[in-house]
Amino acid sequence: MDFNANLKNLTKMRELKLIGMRLVEIPDTLPVSVEILELGNNNITFLNSKSFAGLTNLTQLWFSRNCYYGQPCKKRMNILENTFADLTKLQDLDLSFNNLSFVPKGLPQSLSTLNLTSNGIQCILKDDFSALYNLKILKIQGNCPRCENSPHPCLPCPNGSLEINTDAFENLTQLEVLNLAGNSLVSLNPSWFKRLKKLKSLLLSENHLFKAVTGEATFLRHLPNVEMIDISFNYNPKNYPVKVKLSKDFSNLVSLRTLHLEGLVFQSLDVNTLSPLH
Repeated sequence: MDFNANLKNLTKMRELKLIGMRLVEIPDTLPVSVEILELGNNNITFLNSKSFAGLTNLTQLWFSRNCYYGQPCKKRMNILENTFADLTKLQDLDLSFNNLSFVPKGLPQSLSTLNLTSNGIQCILKDDFSALYNLKILKIQGNCPRCENSPHPCLPCPNGSLEINTDAFENLTQLEVLNLAGNSLVSLNPSWFKRLKKLKSLLLSENHLFKAVTGEATFLRHLPNVEMIDISFNYNPKNYPVKVKLSKDFSNLVSLRTLHLEGLVFQSLDVNTLSPLH
C-alpha cells in the first residue's frame, strides 16, 4: 500500500496522529483539511517552508521528541525561517525535546501556546517572540538545566545559564503562564515582567535563585495578578541555612494563592519565613 497516496485521499480528515512511525520527513501528501497534527517521536530533523505547505486549517501541531536523549539523532534540529508561513490559524505549537539551538524564526502570530521545553536553546533574543501578541502560554523550561541529581542524561549549559534579552517578553501582553524552570538562572531581570500584567502563573523551579527570592526581588513588583509562583528546588549546593525569610517584595503579590517551596532546603520554619505574605 502506498502510504502517501492513502493520506492524500483522506479529504475529510480533521485529526491525524503519526506518532512513533520513524518518519524522517514530513509526508508531502498530508490532507489540507487536517486541523490537529501529531508528529511526535519520529526522526524528523529538518523543516522548511515545504514541510507544512497548504495546511492552512491547522490549529494544533505537536512536533516533539524527534531528537532528544531518548531518541538521539546526533545533530541539531534545523527549522528554517518561514517553515510555519502557511499556518495562519495555528494556536498550539509543541516543539519540545528536539535539540533546537535557537528559537525558530517566523512563528505564527496566531499562537496562543508555545512549548520549547528541553531543547538546547542557550539564548532568547529580543525579537524571538516579538510578533506573538496573542500568546498566553510560553514554556521554555529545561533549556539550560541544573545537572546535579538529574534523572536523565544532562549536559551543562555552555554559558552557565539561559541568556534572555531584556526586552524578550515585551510584546507578550496577553501572557498568562510563563515557565522558566530548569534554566540555571541566577537572577531575574525586572524588565522581563514589566508588561506581563495578565500573568497568573510563574514557574521558576530548578534554577539558582535562592538569593533572588530571599534578597531584593524587584521583579515581584510587576506581578500584581500572579496567583501561582513556583520557586522550588532553588537551593544553593552545599549551603543549607537553618532558617529562611522570603524577600519583602513578596508582599507585592496581592493575588497570590499558591506558593511552591519544595526543595528550597532549609532546616526550620519560623514566624518570619513567610511574613512578607501576611
